[in-house]
Amino acid sequence: MSGRSNVIFWLESRGLQATDELVDRIFAAAKASNRMLTHEKVQSIIGGDVKIKPSAHKPEPERRHGF
Repeated sequence: MSGRSNVIFWLESRGLQATDELVDRIFAAAKASNRMLTHEKVQSIIGGDVKIKPSAHKPEPERRHGF
């Protein structure tokens, strides 16, 4: 899975349209950074008038083996 597909998943799981231009901007910022982008940084890339919703994706609880 490429980094671009991760950006697309992240956007779509928050109800945002993953346009090529937006994916390119977020992906370029991620590649230029030496750490994970913060919510605030992604918000600034997307634009102040669009509010990012929490992810609709609910991760499954970690399964533990043994007792």
